[in-house]
Amino acid sequence: MTTATTNLFTHPMFKDGGFTSNDREVRRFAIRKVMRNIDLAAELGAKVYVAWGGREGAESGAAKDVAAALDRYREAFNVLCEFVTDKGYDIKFAIEPKPNEPRGDILLPTIGHALAFIETLDRSRLVGVNPEIGHEEMAGLNAAHGYAQAMWQGKLFHIDLNGQSGPRYDQDFRFGAGNARGAFWVVDTLLQGGYDGPVHFDFKTPRTEDDNGVWVAAEACMTNYLILRDKALAFRADPEVQAALEAAKLPELAVPTLAEGEGWAELAEAPLADPEVLAARGAGFAASTSSPSSTCTGCAERGRRADRDRARTAAEHRAGAPIIAVGRTRHADRARSPHRPGQGHDRHHHRRARVWGRRRRGRSGRGGSRASRPSGRPDRREDRGPRARGQRRLRLSRCARPGWPSHAG
Repeated sequence: MTTATTNLFTHPMFKDGGFTSNDREVRRFAIRKVMRNIDLAAELGAKVYVAWGGREGAESGAAKDVAAALDRYREAFNVLCEFVTDKGYDIKFAIEPKPNEPRGDILLPTIGHALAFIETLDRSRLVGVNPEIGHEEMAGLNAAHGYAQAMWQGKLFHIDLNGQSGPRYDQDFRFGAGNARGAFWVVDTLLQGGYDGPVHFDFKTPRTEDDNGVWVAAEACMTNYLILRDKALAFRADPEVQAALEAAKLPELAVPTLAEGEGWAELAEAPLADPEVLAARGAGFAASTSSPSSTCTGCAERGRRADRDRARTAAEHRAGAPIIAVGRTRHADRARSPHRPGQGHDRHHHRRARVWGRRRRGRSGRGGSRASRPSGRPDRREDRGPRARGQRRLRLSRCARPGWPSHAG
């Protein structure tokens, strides 16, 4: 057993929180309950005690004194840290931030809030964070950046991985669903930062599934993590990626801004580069983001096939044929993908393009006519303006790969 926690949010007595409730008796009960559960956790060998303050917050303004609530929050953690120290337990606490839900506003809503709070504790070395991808993205934040800062401060004690589609309710999708690109960068950040703690998946199987679906979804979380781990390692080992990062001056970021022995006085007298020259320099970030996140035979073959399809379709269009579709997006093609994590298609690095069009109007002199349209098909373009008539539409989501154009056709 690696992790334990205490439920301070389900029972109605915790409707206004546990550690920060306005009711003093509730606060005393909450701390006592956690102490009792820590004894059990230590007996079972847990090393990390997760603290999610889901009910620590407010919906009202004046009814919750935030400064006083943070005082009580700090008091609770100081007592619990003293408790595990006096008992000789090898346990650390991991605060799990969340911006809202079930409360309208939750205290310590993000990784940054939690890290700042931890520094105020008497035994701050015993307390870190347990960030969840979905919670950070609910706040519109970059989860990978939050994980990186927690590791930078030596406070990433535990992680919760799942999927989320932007700032909505807490969706708790399986890991890799929702923001797949964000999931890739979280895994890459963990690997680059040397995280070696527990990898935990805090997700909920959709209600549409049966018991077997629960196990399928759990396996998909682990499969997706392993796939993204391999892709992240391949990405960092790719010579093209390394060259692109070198061109973007990434290694230079690790060089101190001031030279050894140089202080503000020396900097004030040192010659500086011409601002106009610096402004004219390209950062090279486009090249670094255009490098493929994975290199594989399947991806390359699909890319070449899509290029051939686009070229052929463009030629047919110029000859007067209607454009129907460009790119391989049918289910059969997805089923053949060698990168299918769990039960879903790993599309975050595959290019998908679909172009819609209609036959050109006969009076334009560019092929096609009203008579060539299938009988019984109404002309719905009359009231849609000149832009819609005879114009192609493009929908494109892609992972930029060297040599691929930025548009189809």
